[in-house]
Amino acid sequence: MNTKHTILVVEDSLTQAERIKYLLEKNNYNVIVANNGNEAVKELESSTPDLIISDIIMPYMDGFELCRYLKSDGKPAGNIPFILLTSQTNIKDVIHGLEAGADNYLCKPYSEEQLVKRVSTILDSVDQIQNSVSEEISFDLSLIGEERIIQVRPMRFFSFLASTYETVIETNEELEKIRVELQNINENLEEEVEKRTKKMLLEATMRKQYQDALIESERSYRNIVNNALIGVMVSNFRGEILLANEALAGLLGYDSVEQLMKINTAVLCADKTKRIKLLRQLQQLGKVVNLEYDFTTKTGDTITTLINGTVDGETLSLLILDITERKKLEQSLVDAKAQAEESDNLKSAFLANLSHEIRTPMNAIIGFSSFLMEQGIDDTERQEYIKYIHNSCENLIEIVTDIVDISVLETEQIFSEYMECNLNEEMNILCDHLRKKYNESLKTIELKFVPPVINSADILLIDKTNLIKVLLNLLKNAIKFTEHGSIEFGYSFTGGGSFVEFYVKDTGIGIPENSKEEVFKKFRQLEEAHTKKYMGTGIGLSIARKLVEHLGGEIWFDSEINVGTTFYFTSPVKKSGKIYGSGLKISDRFSRSHDWSNKNILIAEDHDSNYFLLKKMLSNTKANLLWARNGKEAVDLVQNNSDLHIILLDIQMPVMDGITAIKEIRQITENVPVIAQTAYALNFEKSEIIEVGFDDLITKPINSDDLLELVGKFIN
Repeated sequence: MNTKHTILVVEDSLTQAERIKYLLEKNNYNVIVANNGNEAVKELESSTPDLIISDIIMPYMDGFELCRYLKSDGKPAGNIPFILLTSQTNIKDVIHGLEAGADNYLCKPYSEEQLVKRVSTILDSVDQIQNSVSEEISFDLSLIGEERIIQVRPMRFFSFLASTYETVIETNEELEKIRVELQNINENLEEEVEKRTKKMLLEATMRKQYQDALIESERSYRNIVNNALIGVMVSNFRGEILLANEALAGLLGYDSVEQLMKINTAVLCADKTKRIKLLRQLQQLGKVVNLEYDFTTKTGDTITTLINGTVDGETLSLLILDITERKKLEQSLVDAKAQAEESDNLKSAFLANLSHEIRTPMNAIIGFSSFLMEQGIDDTERQEYIKYIHNSCENLIEIVTDIVDISVLETEQIFSEYMECNLNEEMNILCDHLRKKYNESLKTIELKFVPPVINSADILLIDKTNLIKVLLNLLKNAIKFTEHGSIEFGYSFTGGGSFVEFYVKDTGIGIPENSKEEVFKKFRQLEEAHTKKYMGTGIGLSIARKLVEHLGGEIWFDSEINVGTTFYFTSPVKKSGKIYGSGLKISDRFSRSHDWSNKNILIAEDHDSNYFLLKKMLSNTKANLLWARNGKEAVDLVQNNSDLHIILLDIQMPVMDGITAIKEIRQITENVPVIAQTAYALNFEKSEIIEVGFDDLITKPINSDDLLELVGKFIN
């Protein structure tokens, strides 16, 4: 069989088109399908088949019109053989086809053998037809009492006569078979009648039994179908639903089975490609197993199902299982796996970066500390080494603080403490602190706080601790990514004064557009390679966002590459009604001297270095210091000394910890102020520490000015 012959099939019935295509492809023909005459004309613009087979009755353009159009003068497809599919009993179709220019016709119904034989005959004689006399001649025909004059090419006319003759021969053969059968029946009629009568009586009896059994079987079958937990559908290839159950109606969102059965299955299909695949698989294999199929519900939603089914002639029987939730779960597991893998990769990168961030300052601390122990270094070198050690220690504290903060935020153990403060004073203190700490970095950068024009002296109730943490993270980021220019920050009131909006503006490198969604994510950095230029753990902005959300505000930013970035965030605020006096200066906090020569201070600290550090910080106050190396010694000293003025009590000590010690101390005296020293630095600790009997707390590492201010608050 020639595998290069291409046949264009024009058929509006999907079922008939698929059947013809299947039969022809089975016999090694290439097949193109058009659903109507218009589609066929369009298809012929881009392809030239060897043969056209067309149904007669079609929408838009029927088979006669299509043939007449293609066979008209000047059409490229005029020489392509054309077979019409017609009804066996309608001889007028044959005449109309001949007038339209058809080369042959095939009567329905036809077998595979008839179709393939007719196609093969036409293709084998196509050269003969095309090379024959091209002039049309007139024929007078008298058919079924009707005179017709037909103009047609002789070879086409003879081809038509041949196909007609072939059809007549086939019909006569069938009629002859029937005649012989009738003759045989007539010859044995009486005997056959008697046999038939007995057989009919027997069949009638058996039919009654079968009918009764069938009725019972049908009743049982319907009960099973109606009570099934999965959808059941019986339909035909035209899409008409013949049977359905309540489970399927409910699955597709219809109020009843009757309402569902009025809908064509083509309407229920959410994916036309899958519908064609389903029908083709049923036609070719007779069944489908676990085919994923999308349905459209009455409300327009799409559900995913698993279909198992069989075909019996034109009847399709399907079992339909809803797997929408399972598919969502599978997708969620895939997404969760991808997210977990991304998180694992980010954490690995973070830990590697964290190791680098910790080891870098540690390297400076250990290295310069060893230099300090060497003989012969001058004061200039010593001061420079001490500065490096001090800066490295502060970098380590920042890293530890960031890790503690992100851990607290992740476990949602952060608490707010609203306190009275003047924002202008706090902003100026913050600005002064940053100028001192980042003196080297700010040599080429102008750092300034821009106070608002109005309401600048009001005392506000805010969560100062967390708010300052947010500003610190944003300002440190600005300093890190700005090499020259300026950094300014300030605030204004919004929402009728119920919110304060802060901003931090820099002239730094900016943030690329494709990274704007990533900057607030944990462990994310714009640079994640070994060649990165900027230091940091990559969690500062994540901490800032979580703190702002905890405060009840929002955070956002605008940025332009090589121009700069401005971060904004809001926080709820209340006015206390108080106003600061105009004479207050920031330097007042640090300029006050302390004379505590008549005061007794008990320091409970198990580490020698920590005790001697506190002793050095308090040396200028001339206070009398007592040292307890654990909680038990502290309790004994309180028991034996009635003139203590304040106690500095470490939380974590051997023999007896600070929590146990304060409880025993409070049984001895309620009057002596006790300040807790803690290295945990968790916000939620303060309220718990106050509850057990402490008056206040100070967090390690302890700043000298903070210590003197806090002790002075009680001892003065």
